[in-house]
Amino acid sequence: MLFKCHERGSGSGLPFSESGQSSPRCFECGREGSSKRRGFELYRAIADFHTSVETQRNDLAHGSFGVMDDMPEAVLWMESRHVADFVLDFWNKIEHSTPTGPPIPTSQKERDQIRQQNLDRMFVYRPKDVETLLIDIERLWRTLGSFIYFLRNSRPTEIYQQLVDEPHVKAALANIRARGHLHEIECLRSGLL
Repeated sequence: MLFKCHERGSGSGLPFSESGQSSPRCFECGREGSSKRRGFELYRAIADFHTSVETQRNDLAHGSFGVMDDMPEAVLWMESRHVADFVLDFWNKIEHSTPTGPPIPTSQKERDQIRQQNLDRMFVYRPKDVETLLIDIERLWRTLGSFIYFLRNSRPTEIYQQLVDEPHVKAALANIRARGHLHEIECLRSGLL
């Protein structure tokens, strides 16, 4: 676990104890790490996890679906805003099935561009994709429940460790640390947040 040493203003790592667990003391000055800092960092990671799951769920719930005989175990998905263009282009320029009037002249190059553009906007959902999303939603709610318990019960170490070991939270923490978004933690430690 890395954090900036508030007193010295430089990056420092937390030393490991003999048990292999991170020590809550700063490597350079020996200052105790605060539970506020740990709680805020954990909150950021869970919020990132929530955003990821929410985005996937919203995309799935608010798009338009289709099926294809060649892919019986899959559902095709497209953002709703692209569906009207897809239908109009497909029927009028590719299939030439205009209900009235002559076919719209379309070059093979334009047809290929229309196909490619629409293929680029389409996603394929298989049963495993939906099952994975459902599992992620369940994990998110369990994680949120544990985080609330963590906050309300004097931040027990075993719950903290359980939360940071959850794969999605662990990945989000790694991303937060890699992006260097620990300035919020420094603000918390300085009393600015």
